Amino acid sequence: MATLERRLQKNFFTYIAKTYGHLPNIIYELYNEPGSGVRWESQIKPYAETVIKTIRTIDRDNLIVVGTPFWDMGVVQAALSPIEGQRNIAYTLHFYFQGQMLRFAAQMAYRLGLPMFVTEYGVWSLDGDWDSGKRELDTWWALLDRLELSYCNWGMYDLEEQPAMLLNGTPIAHVADPKWMTTYGQYIQAKLKGQDN
Repeated sequence: MATLERRLQKNFFTYIAKTYGHLPNIIYELYNEPGSGVRWESQIKPYAETVIKTIRTIDRDNLIVVGTPFWDMGVVQAALSPIEGQRNIAYTLHFYFQGQMLRFAAQMAYRLGLPMFVTEYGVWSLDGDWDSGKRELDTWWALLDRLELSYCNWGMYDLEEQPAMLLNGTPIAHVADPKWMTTYGQYIQAKLKGQDN
């Protein structure tokens, strides 16, 4: 657990900030998907505050993304007690098959002023139905676009599972070729190509 390895984490982020912090496109993500037993107030927030201070002594500008409880779905907890005194930080939101309840939480956190970044998402339809997954994804995209939240798809790989964008066995030279993409991958690619922001 990242909160128990603070010295190692500080060393890691010091190295990354010194090596890459001068680049304008670096994004620091401090803790990917803290589990359900990891608490915001007593674990994630103090850990993030320590690591943010470490990074900011070297890199004052680049975006820092802070994980939230319950596999990056606990954005309301972070919104009720955000990190103070820092700039250019955002809080992580992830979604896969979670529906309206998580969208409601995201909207509540947004209304409370929490800057969020969806650093990972995908459609994992519990019943395997692509049409219902597509509707769910469209609903999420509409919300994220309306709130002007950035989002990154998870799944540029070729395993035989729902959020994989690539067909099994896709050669590396063809990862951007729609002929080598799953239906899901083609849909994601079309969305990204259609964005103007």
